[in-house]
Amino acid sequence: MERARSSCAVFDLSQGTPIRVSYNDPVDFVRSLAPAWDGRTEGEIDLVDPETGAFADRAHVSLAFEGRAVQLLGSAIDRACLHDWLRARAAERSGARPTIAMPVLFPSPGLVFVGPGSQAVAAEILGAPGQPGLRHGLPATWAWLTGDVAEIGRACRPLFAGVRAENLLDAGAPPRPTWAVAHRPPYATPERREVPVRAAAPVKKGKVKKP
Repeated sequence: MERARSSCAVFDLSQGTPIRVSYNDPVDFVRSLAPAWDGRTEGEIDLVDPETGAFADRAHVSLAFEGRAVQLLGSAIDRACLHDWLRARAAERSGARPTIAMPVLFPSPGLVFVGPGSQAVAAEILGAPGQPGLRHGLPATWAWLTGDVAEIGRACRPLFAGVRAENLLDAGAPPRPTWAVAHRPPYATPERREVPVRAAAPVKKGKVKKP
């Protein structure tokens, strides 16, 4: 914790939830759920319900394919929760909806270097600086792991805080919002019942083959 504030600490985010939002104005869709995001900067955003303001998740956001897709790295608590919550939000939009997917082959940042020396340390270990951003208000460098991951791990070992978790910085950061009821099945808030994507999709007439 002290290293994150004074020099550099390294955190393992490989268990985070990778999600790609694409097609039909993905940037506008994510911005509707994270009003504080400018649609260009890479870093952490808080996803909230646009109607109730209920907190859903804190995620790392970046753009891909020249802004035609938005990549999110959410919490590792339950990978399906954030995916289903985003699909429910997409189902509420009128007109064309974005595609929410959890791709198997997804280049998500596996490490984040946090602290004033994050860029210098990341460049020394990885051979090149990673993507700059913020983590809980502190300077951060998000690393896209390529090459020999084991070798990178050995180089980072002296810097690791010793615990594999993504919320270690919460102890000294502003209080993290509490989890919203909307983030848990059946994805309902006190103000309204959320409509699952399958229920909102048009039903085709005819017999349905059981799997």
